[in-house]
Amino acid sequence: MGLVLGFLAMMPLFLGLFFFLLLGLVPGAVLFRYADPVRPVPPGSLWVGSALVLMVIWCVSGYVEHRSLPGHVAVKVRRAVTGGFPKGYRRDVLDAHVAGIVRDHLRRRYGSDDIIGYVKWAATSGRIEIPAGPIRLTSPDAGPDQPPVELYLAKPALYRLHQPGRLWCVRVGVSFLLLALAIALQVTPLRKPAPTESK
Repeated sequence: MGLVLGFLAMMPLFLGLFFFLLLGLVPGAVLFRYADPVRPVPPGSLWVGSALVLMVIWCVSGYVEHRSLPGHVAVKVRRAVTGGFPKGYRRDVLDAHVAGIVRDHLRRRYGSDDIIGYVKWAATSGRIEIPAGPIRLTSPDAGPDQPPVELYLAKPALYRLHQPGRLWCVRVGVSFLLLALAIALQVTPLRKPAPTESK
């Protein structure tokens, strides 16, 4: 009983996986509609086409997750700022500054700041901490005599994935399986000839 309750307690952390099941139904339905006139489709062609669609969706999802990381960290930084935002502060400049910190962190710790570095980070640490202290921002269009804008973090700005490390690996694996299941459910009937209409 305790095992079941423990499993149910973790369900809210993985509710996003249901999205992948729904997401797979859409391209599966598109594949079915376009392949339906040429039924039956050879199983080899069917699975190759489905696998290509699956990989595209899965890679795009990972790319979007990777690209959104700096924005999530920037939110934590803005919440950690004390003393207000001074005159001349621009949110886009702070976001660009934080994005540079995130890229540098991935390069130093995980070898690259692209999606490969993101996967290594998410599968091991899944956290980025920007230490407390001043942050000096210089706008790219600022004049030579314009001083940088200074923000102060009274406490470290910590961003952590909801499911870091092994949990992230589990979530990614399950999302892949759910996508594959949803597409397979839609396209499997294409292996058989179209049903004849009864007169």
